[in-house]
Amino acid sequence: LPFGVTRLRLVWVVLLWAYCSLGERLVLILVLLLVGSVPFLLPVQRQQVALALSPPVRAVTAVEESRLYGRLFSDFSVLGRVQGDNPAVHHLLADLHRRLGQWELARSSYLDLVEREPENAPALINLGIYFYNQEDFGRAAAYFGKAAEADPESAVAYFNLSQAFSSGYLYDDSRRALQQAQQLKSKEVGQWIQEAVAVEVRPVDGGVARLAEIKDAMGSEQGATESGVKGRVLRHGLTLFVAVGVLLMAAALYLARRGGGLSTPSSGPRNGGDTGDLLLRVLIPGLPSAREGSGAVAYLAWVPPVALLLLPFSTTWGYAVPWGFDPGGMLTKLIATVGLVVFLLLRLVQQNRGG
Repeated sequence: LPFGVTRLRLVWVVLLWAYCSLGERLVLILVLLLVGSVPFLLPVQRQQVALALSPPVRAVTAVEESRLYGRLFSDFSVLGRVQGDNPAVHHLLADLHRRLGQWELARSSYLDLVEREPENAPALINLGIYFYNQEDFGRAAAYFGKAAEADPESAVAYFNLSQAFSSGYLYDDSRRALQQAQQLKSKEVGQWIQEAVAVEVRPVDGGVARLAEIKDAMGSEQGATESGVKGRVLRHGLTLFVAVGVLLMAAALYLARRGGGLSTPSSGPRNGGDTGDLLLRVLIPGLPSAREGSGAVAYLAWVPPVALLLLPFSTTWGYAVPWGFDPGGMLTKLIATVGLVVFLLLRLVQQNRGG
């Protein structure tokens, strides 16, 4: 909570509010709300920064940007421990091994992935490439065919199947597979044919395409962590409540003496009046006493409604409330709601009688 010079400045805000222009009041509102929100926003920001700098996110970002660094595989091991059951992580790691020419490690990862996702066309295509490079054209064609069945719109699967058939001297099958690929992507297949001397079969970076899936999973874990932070909203947001309270006090004092500024004498209690003034006196407990110049009474008038409003948050304070029993969330909300309704009804009756 504010103290010392800060508290004095808040008092000045309350007293000078009635003499400020509209623009100055808007600036004061924005400044108070901004300063009051900082302690509440910082824990959430810390969580986001910690996630962005964590080894799993660092590894995923490096692969997304096609960068290599010394601790890449170490960071990937952390990602594997955090999301070991996520097939997208295994797919991404397999693609990384393939890019680095570590085909045996890539093959093992792709086989595990295909067991978990039999319809994973990119993994099937890359397994076919492994056997194609081993000159096992029969098994390569089998994997390319499975990929084409899993994804009939994959021109890469049909083109690679054509290459495997051609290398196995099955030219009629090769021609039919090539025609199917050309029907799907004629321009790309033409370019692949021209490059076939250097790159006979085309790999697919399916794991890289699943980076968004991995990030969403990490974001869900972050959300679970942040829920604990947001559960302490009252403790972290006390300064925000203070800022709002200062603005309410300034507005109440301005409404009480809005006739000629705070330096003019009070005109005493206002009896009667229109419906708007009656509602104002009911909804702002300290307003009638402030108009009469009774500051202490105006302050005490706010204690009951504030206590009732804070009652549902009693379990989230930074210290244990000595209830002697656990009242439960619904019970405290019910007490607070009923208490506020009764309090406002009593004030309405009181102000009507005073009128």
